[in-house]
Amino acid sequence: MKTLFPLEKILHISLKEYCEHVGKPSNVYDLFGVHSTSLPVLSEEEKETQGNAAVKDEYAKIQYEFEKFRANVPENAEVVVAFKHDVASVAARNTNGLTSVNGKALVEWQEYYYGVALIPKKKKSQ
Repeated sequence: MKTLFPLEKILHISLKEYCEHVGKPSNVYDLFGVHSTSLPVLSEEEKETQGNAAVKDEYAKIQYEFEKFRANVPENAEVVVAFKHDVASVAARNTNGLTSVNGKALVEWQEYYYGVALIPKKKKSQ
């Protein structure tokens, strides 16, 4: 398995804030977008019918997606800035193609992870 990018190097601060902090201009870095999107996790109906084991499995899926994000960071990255984690609900369909059952909307949740990896540019030889 690929080595996961260190958690302590995944930051919420902006590129500008990071560069000011380390005293470097932003043009010494190549920027590389990193993202990971989960498959929809359990709907409320599935949680009710499948119980605690399904909920534990759902959290395992979320953890897996974050690990996929960390694995997608290039090995030569100094840091990831502007990291965001969003959760969105999307309309779900059950096996019969319905988007609601007994007046209750079926909703699935999707996880999104994204940020910008800063890769130091190679110095040109003279």
